[in-house]
This record gives sequence, structure tokens and C-alpha cells, in this order.
Amino acid sequence: MAGLAGLALAACSAPERPDGAAPSRETPVPAEAPAPPAAPSLFGRWTIEAVNGAPARPLQGAERPYVTFSPRSYGGSSGCNHFGGNGLWVGDRWFAEAPMATAMGCGALTAQEDAVFKVLSGGPVVTWEGEDVALLTAATGTMRLRRDAAPAPPSEAEASPMRLAGTRWDLHAVDGKGIDLPGQTRPARLTFEADQWTLATPCASVSGRWRQEAGAVALEPGSRADRACGSALTAPSEALIGAVAGRLAYTVGLNGELVLAGGDHWIVGRRDVTLGWEQPNLLSGRWRIVSVDGTPPPPAERPAELAFGPGAFALWDGCRHSEGVAIAHERRLFVLGSGVVTLANCPADPVRAEIAAALGGGPRIALTGAGGVALVSDAGTLRLERVSTQPFGTGVETRLRAGSAFDLLTGEGAPARLTLAAGGRFTLALPCGTIAGRWRTDSAPAGPYARFSPDAGCSRTGPPDPIAEFFTGDVLAAIGPNRDIALFVSRDRSLAARPVR
Repeated sequence: MAGLAGLALAACSAPERPDGAAPSRETPVPAEAPAPPAAPSLFGRWTIEAVNGAPARPLQGAERPYVTFSPRSYGGSSGCNHFGGNGLWVGDRWFAEAPMATAMGCGALTAQEDAVFKVLSGGPVVTWEGEDVALLTAATGTMRLRRDAAPAPPSEAEASPMRLAGTRWDLHAVDGKGIDLPGQTRPARLTFEADQWTLATPCASVSGRWRQEAGAVALEPGSRADRACGSALTAPSEALIGAVAGRLAYTVGLNGELVLAGGDHWIVGRRDVTLGWEQPNLLSGRWRIVSVDGTPPPPAERPAELAFGPGAFALWDGCRHSEGVAIAHERRLFVLGSGVVTLANCPADPVRAEIAAALGGGPRIALTGAGGVALVSDAGTLRLERVSTQPFGTGVETRLRAGSAFDLLTGEGAPARLTLAAGGRFTLALPCGTIAGRWRTDSAPAGPYARFSPDAGCSRTGPPDPIAEFFTGDVLAAIGPNRDIALFVSRDRSLAARPVR
């Protein structure tokens, strides 16, 4: 308490004068300048009043043109078709990809719709005429908006998007213009590993160090290696190199769409999932745990390590052994512990707890150089150094078989049940009803997977059931050797299950 009191007294005492004399009580203290008023928020629903100076109007019987902005997306109606896409408000500008839209013919309103789309995806500057009127000005046109009194639909959370370590992106547009690379079979690509970013264009490869920030990446300049290229490729390559620099805010859409924005530039791309296919068994073997968030594990007679094999993992944290099933998919790791843990009398240690949290946080898998990897998640970053390529061997089964059934542990009331019948049929019993469809197994470089094709969705109205969506398309599985646990992975999500015996 004495230290706290001292700090409080120091904070309240008058500052010293440069000559050491006490300040005069009569010395006037200048008033602090008032803080500038905060800019109005762009987020919410707006009526489109005018486009390029002309009043905006709807088709007969359609709703008035409007647009809704949220932290990482936008959508609305042009007065004809509904539209939506991914975007970001950075500084005084709205940066977005071109929207996807329904395809109804608009007749006389076609020009209005085209103008709306061009302004919204043209990087407009946002200026204000009071809190409830906004003017969007882009090189492609202008749009006048008035805040709508109607409540805006729920927007996605303002949480940061997925971390970018261990990802690669095909880049398709810069500053609102498509990237045309004549004669090239591969697009320009931006790759993020644990510490290094790399931009590969037909004319040069540029790389440097980077760090993840909340909803943004900070890119440091590094090296550049030029290569011979045609004159038609020089301008688009240099435009990209100039845009991929400094601090860039970003968002990632549900289907892997990327928008990067900073300064006067914005870039649109799509995630290249084939990065994970190039090293399907990247984690296989034993790894020494170098650090978690920069802190090494506690000293131990046997150093802390992780081991991975087909569908399995084992963790030795320096005191206790645990293991379970694991699936590495598209440079992301999902694990599910079996619950079997050695009963060592281990002293409490926060670093060991952080190791377990980072491993169980669905980390991305990124290279660190010199053969090392980093497992990067919101829960922490594990840095690993390879010890051996010998895979951790267990009896985990990674191929689904007819006649099996699984209780899906959704965490919401009674579990859903997946039943795999003979003849390539399956049923999925959900609270919204029972879904049936076809399934089959196939193989990829990373191992076998199952492809699910439901006949129809749930019978209820409203948004699709997330479990039904999970079992649409390709699904990977890992079933424990004692058939007591199972893990499914679909796209970027995982689902724990219990095999029905």
C-alpha cells in the first residue's frame, strides 16, 4: 500500500520548474484544448438518396435502395438486386471487393445499379454533412447516404479475423482494378509464414519480416529479387509491390476472400488452400518445444516435446504425458485429448498451462526457417524444433466405415447423431429434423476423407443448421484406438464426437 500511496502522491504533486524553484500558485494553468469531436460511425443501415447526383429510385414494388456497413462486410439493395461483399473502413475511406449480387434484370435501373457497385468497390472517401448524412466520393462516382431510422440487421462481431500465419493468397485486384498478367498461368501470390512475408509477382519476389496485429498486419521491408519479365507485366507487378507495404488492415470472408487495405491502396484476393497440400505430412515426427509466446518451458530432465503421427498427437510438457487424436488440414491443426494423462505430481506452472492452451487453440501451422515450425493461435504461439521425422505411431483410424455411428458433441442439449449406412447412405439426426443423403470415401495426399451430399436441408425455416452445413462437402476424421473419441474437421471447423458402440 505504501508504494501505491507514493505513486498517487507523485501523480498529484505539482511538476518541478527547470530552475528548481517551486511553481507560483498565481501562475495560470492553461486550459486543455477540447478534444475534437469523434467522427460519426459509418456502421449501420443507410438509405441511398442519390447516385452521381441523380435521385436513387427502386423498381416498382421493390424496396428503396439502401446499404448496410459493418466492421468487415457490406450489403444492401440497389433498388433492383440485393448485393453483399467484404470490406473495411480504414481512416476516412471504405475499401471493399466488388459485391456479389442476385441476377434479376433491372431494365432502366441497370445504370443506377452499376454505379452503386462501382462507388462502393471504388475505395470512396467518406465525408459528413452532420451525423446522419454521408457522401461517398470515388474516382468511379459519388453516392449520398442518409442514415436509416430502421434498425440495422445484426452484424458480425468486431473480433479480429483469422490469423494470417501459414497462409497463401492469390491476388486478383489492386486499387479497384483487376490484375492482368498476360501469358502467366499463376496469379501473383502473397504468403505469410511465422516471421516472413513474401510477395511473388512475374517481375520480382519481395519479402521481409512481419507481425500480426489486431485485425491488421505490419510489414517490414526486406529483400527484393528481380526477374526478367515482359513489359506488359511490369506495371501490374509494380502496382502490387507498392501496395503491399506498411500496416494493412484486413478481413477474410467466409469463402476465403481477402481484402487488405492501408494508406491509399487496397488489394483483393482469395485464399490458396493448396499451400497445405504441398507438405501434407509437415508435422509428422517429434518436435522439441522451444518456447510458448517467447518463454521456454520449465527446465526438466527430459525436455518438453510434441509428437505427431497419422491422426494422432502426444504431448510431454516436461512433467506430464498426454495424447489424443489430431488432424492437420490446410495448414491448421485440430486436436482432441483422449483424457489419458500420466498422474505425475507436477507443480503448478503457468507455462505448461499455456502450452496446452496453445496446442488446443486450433493453431495455424507456419514455417520458422531452418526446418522449424510455429503453431500460432489466439491462445499463444508454440515454436518447435524438429527432433526426428519418425511419426508417432498409434492405432488411430482415419477412414470412415459403413455401419458406424457417432454422437456429435455440439454442446447444446442432446447430441446429434451421425449414422453411416451401407450403400453409401447416411442420416444426421438434428434438433431441426433428420437429414439423409449420400456419402463416399476418397483419398488425398494428406490421407482419406469422406464427401457428404445431403438430399435436402432441415425442414425448419430460418438460417441453416451449422451441423448440417458441417456435413456438406469434404470431411476428415480421426477415431481413437479405443473407439472412445473421434474428431471431425470440415473447412476451418472441428467437431468432437463419441463413437456409438
